[in-house]
Amino acid sequence: MVYNITQVSVEDLLNTFVPGPDIPESRIKDLYCFENTSSRLEPGGGLNPHIRRLIHSVTSLQQKGEEEPRNSLVVREIASSISNNPESDGASGEFAEDGKTATCVDVGVFFDNDRFNGIISKSPEELGKKRKAYEMDVEQREDFVGRFSWAEILVPIEVEVDVTKSTFYFDDDPTKFLRLDTEDDREAVGHIGEHVRQIFGYQHRVHVYAVCVCKDRARLLYFDRQGALVSEPFTYGTREHLTLHTFFYRLSHMSREQLGFDPTVVPADPDDVKAMLAYASDAPTDYIEQQIYRTLSVDPKCPEVKTSTQWPAYELAMCGKRYIIARPTFASPALYGRCTRGYLAYDIEGRAVRFLKDSWRPDLERVQPEHEVYERLKARGVTENVLTCLGYENVPNSDGSWQLTRTHKLINPSRAARGHYRILFEQVCRPLIDFTDFKELTMLICDAIYAHCCAWEEAGILHRDVSVNNIMIFEFVGADGKVERRGMLCDWDLCKYVEQMESSQKSRTINRTGTWYFRSALSVLFPGKPYYLSDDIESFIHVYHYCVLRFHLTDISNLLSTHVTDIYEFVDIRPSDGAHIGSAKKFKQMRSSKPPMDVLGNPTLDDFLTELAQLYSRHYSMINIHSYREAYNPIQVKPVKLTKKGFSREYPNLKRPRSDDSLQLVEAEEPKATQVAPRRTMDVNGPLRDHYELLKLFVRYTSDPLDEEKEGPGVRWPDVTTKCEDWFKGTSLAPHKNNAFSSSTSKSSQDVEEGRPGKKRKGMLALY
Repeated sequence: MVYNITQVSVEDLLNTFVPGPDIPESRIKDLYCFENTSSRLEPGGGLNPHIRRLIHSVTSLQQKGEEEPRNSLVVREIASSISNNPESDGASGEFAEDGKTATCVDVGVFFDNDRFNGIISKSPEELGKKRKAYEMDVEQREDFVGRFSWAEILVPIEVEVDVTKSTFYFDDDPTKFLRLDTEDDREAVGHIGEHVRQIFGYQHRVHVYAVCVCKDRARLLYFDRQGALVSEPFTYGTREHLTLHTFFYRLSHMSREQLGFDPTVVPADPDDVKAMLAYASDAPTDYIEQQIYRTLSVDPKCPEVKTSTQWPAYELAMCGKRYIIARPTFASPALYGRCTRGYLAYDIEGRAVRFLKDSWRPDLERVQPEHEVYERLKARGVTENVLTCLGYENVPNSDGSWQLTRTHKLINPSRAARGHYRILFEQVCRPLIDFTDFKELTMLICDAIYAHCCAWEEAGILHRDVSVNNIMIFEFVGADGKVERRGMLCDWDLCKYVEQMESSQKSRTINRTGTWYFRSALSVLFPGKPYYLSDDIESFIHVYHYCVLRFHLTDISNLLSTHVTDIYEFVDIRPSDGAHIGSAKKFKQMRSSKPPMDVLGNPTLDDFLTELAQLYSRHYSMINIHSYREAYNPIQVKPVKLTKKGFSREYPNLKRPRSDDSLQLVEAEEPKATQVAPRRTMDVNGPLRDHYELLKLFVRYTSDPLDEEKEGPGVRWPDVTTKCEDWFKGTSLAPHKNNAFSSSTSKSSQDVEEGRPGKKRKGMLALY
């Protein structure tokens, strides 16, 4: 495992990444220092009060004058006996629903403002009985101990007095950095990354500072969306060692932007928030109305009652317009990478709701921004079952420059920066798992396959990340006044153009195409193989299987966790190059002409799964697995098989494309502007070589029995839905309720970022 983190000198980190003045010599005498307190730095001695007093002495120094600070900062020890849970004050928010205690930092630095006074600071009555670690009464503790909130913390501080439990080594040996000798060491490495991940998730930050302390030694940390920098260890707390004092002195003089806050996002005007709340009753669908209440964290039955304090409303400026955002509808659990978040955005002037997608995209010419993909789709006439892009923006700093990561320059200079990027869509969609019954699921996925087909054949675009999260349901009011629903294929930011692909080249990067759960069986077994159109089509089949397993009673429902882990989550690391190897059982499943599960109580669904299995097994029977082993994996591995997906609804122009049009794509090293669709190399001439067979099957299963205009006999589905409660709920497969922001949940079934499987994501600082 390679960690996306590097060690730098204290001087380099302070001078390059922590701008600001040094402490005036005349004021050093007023600082709190550690002389003659070494005994209290031993295990059990209580180090937190010393850290708090040190920082407090700096903020008190500022209040005396000489040089006026920009920020009024306060520091609190986080008392677990008061609350580790941000919603434990009785609010029925997502954290309370988890029913577990989230991790929190030992000491936190906060802005001294109204939200601090209302959320973090607690009265003596609320603090309760005095704690053994303090020789003070509750009135004194009011100024030292507080509640914790990810939405408010400015700088997290991890404090250890036992070096064996610390994240880093703290001696002067430059060869000793991360503690990785034992499993406990590796878990400790993940703690500070987890804390920073939470801050990125709850706040709008470009970078985050952190501090790790062990006894009388400390390290400073700087995080952005490309990695982390950690200073060499230094002694702190004496008048001869003022590094930590200087760090907090400079923080108090920084602007909010220098502290890492996005200048395009500011606290919202309460009147604008009220206008958004008033719009809810006029929303075009019930779903949007409920999402407005959820976004603003209010009780739908009593909107004046807040359900969470963790998601304050913000005003976001984009493309000359103003929007209100708050709780995200979706957020990637990743600390580094694209780190995509989605928001319901209320247009203040236009009085409408839109969908805003926020991410960090690679600053590479060969990687097109997502808005260019939508422009190409529209120019080629592909508008059905895809979103409508209303605008985009490379998010600017206050000086107009693009918000870019900086850590990559020191971690790996050959790696490109990531830039903050937003794109705005007209449609607000709901997740695919909100389908009502399995006939509708078939229709929704069929819509997405049709969009995929048109994008490939008409616009020369291969999606490359078909997953359950990238197929959405768009609700709209039809001509008859009734709400209709269609499937939409979303998230084209990992796509490739036909001219960017070449049959003679292998994948440019291993394990970076698609979402692990839904990648084709062949691509996870041989990660270095070229990526074909059939790989993308197969992902639709895995999405359908996933929904059946999760929402229908089957003969393996009681063994669901084992089955899903073995087929979809399994990952092994190839020693030769660190590539992730997927399950051979997935390959065998795709080669079988029988479906992987028998559904109970829905014979139509069972028939459809059987025909689907016959289709993809016919394709896999034509694959020469020995050739793949020889070409892409010299080490003998059990065989794995590929699959493909279908179609839906009335699409009268459906026909098999010309043979030249159905040829598969593979990735190229560099784009070639005039290149035509490349020819196949090892891919087979099976039924998944194009969309035709799968679409035809899906269309037939969405036809009414007496519909003579569609090819083949119609199909009768049950009159009553057989969709059941979520079988993943309450198991290790259950996705995070709060988009993985809370560390109280152990693992998400969708713990994937840019194709990296989640089962190996223990250390949050890891780069796979």
